[in-house]
Parts: sequence; structure tokens; C-alpha cells
Amino acid sequence: MEVNVKYRKDEETLLNDLTIYRRLVGSLIYLTTIRPDISYAVHKVSQFMASPRHLHLAVVQRIIRYLRNSLARGLFFPTGSALHLVAYSDADWVGCPDTRCSTTDNTSVIQIATNPVFRERTKHIEVDCHSIRDTWSAG
Repeated sequence: MEVNVKYRKDEETLLNDLTIYRRLVGSLIYLTTIRPDISYAVHKVSQFMASPRHLHLAVVQRIIRYLRNSLARGLFFPTGSALHLVAYSDADWVGCPDTRCSTTDNTSVIQIATNPVFRERTKHIEVDCHSIRDTWSAG
């Protein structure tokens, strides 16, 4: 994906045939199990499954071009290896330009949202905390 580009749900004209976009993105979602390097990009384009635009299809085609050019790349883990994978994730603060909501969340925010005690040091996240707490309490 292009760096520092925020894709919106209403940027261009709607695609005439939505099934092509949905099939391609569905196939890419399946591929993320063996190609974790495309997970973020596929996550982003899958957010527009309901109303994909021509720009979103161009991003999907870019992902497919990347896959074609990187067929020999991959991760190899030998069976006798003592390798342990560790992954980290952080909150994406107001990452969606359409809804102004975060698209991912971390455990610290979940702990703050479940505990209604006000903390002076977390005053800067008060708006997010209330939003997440409301969502959490709604189930």
C-alpha cells in the first residue's frame, strides 16, 4: 500500500460490478494465512466490501501485482527450530477518516475501559476511553 494514504469510503464513483471486488478481496483474505506480509493491506481493502470504489479496486490490483512479483518470497520455519514468534499491536488512534474511530485496539485501553475509575495520567485519552467504555458496556 502507499505510505501515508488514507482511503475513504466515498472518494470516487462506485464500481459497477461489486462481485469482482468482493471475490478478489475474499481470495486475498484466504491468502493472508500463508502470506502474513499482506495482512495489513488486505485488512484495509476489506473495510470497503459494502461499497467499493475504483480507487479501492486499484489498491487490490496493486496487492495482486505485489504477490506476482514476490512469489519466491516467504517464511520458512524448519521443524527442529527453537524459533518463537512474537507479535505486537498498538491502537490506531482515530485511524478511519470516515468514522473517526480506531480500527485496532490494545490491551491497555481495554483495561482502562473496563475499569471505570478515573485516572489523572490518562486524561489525554478521556474521549477514547468513554467511547470504548460505551461500546464495551453495550456488548
